[in-house]
Order: sequence, then structure tokens, then C-alpha cells
Amino acid sequence: MFARLLQMIHERLKLVVLDEVREFYSVGCDDSGRGIVNEDAYQRNVLALAPKNKFRASLLWLVKSEAIAMAQADRLNDIYDHRHEGPTNSSSTSSIRTSGSTPI
Repeated sequence: MFARLLQMIHERLKLVVLDEVREFYSVGCDDSGRGIVNEDAYQRNVLALAPKNKFRASLLWLVKSEAIAMAQADRLNDIYDHRHEGPTNSSSTSSIRTSGSTPI
């Protein structure tokens, strides 16, 4: 029974991942409400990562997208830190200030 439950969860997870990644490339809906997908972009950016396995390609795309998002967040943090450096660099901690002068 446990093995069957595990198999059902795995299949559901596959469907969710496949649907969510494909939905990212949606460009609108048709008259019936079904999503219209930019097939060229989906093929080029997702399926090309693992042409023989859509699920693997979708997982690779998610990992790649997360890595890009993390790199962009790090870059934004660096920009923020650079712009908000105090007059001295001796302090290892920084505080975020509101419009007043009291640290949060």
C-alpha cells in the first residue's frame, strides 16, 4: 500500500512540474480557456535540455531558473550594500534605516 501511495505521489509531482513549467511559456488563452503556449520558446529553453525526457528537462529548467534568480538576488544585494555603505567600513553589521534616524 505504501509503494502504491509513493507511486501516486510521484506521478502527481511529475504532472505538476510539467504543467507549471509549460505554463511559464503561456502567452494567453484560447476561447475555451485553454492556455496557448509559445512552443518555439518552450522547445528551445526547456525540452532542449533533455530531449528524450520532458520531466527531466523541466527539472533541469527549474534548477537553471533558480540559479539565475539567486545570482540576480546576490547582484542586487551587492548593489544595495555598495550604495548603503556608511562613512566607515569598520562595522561588520549594517542596519536598515527608515526615513528617520532610528535603526530598525
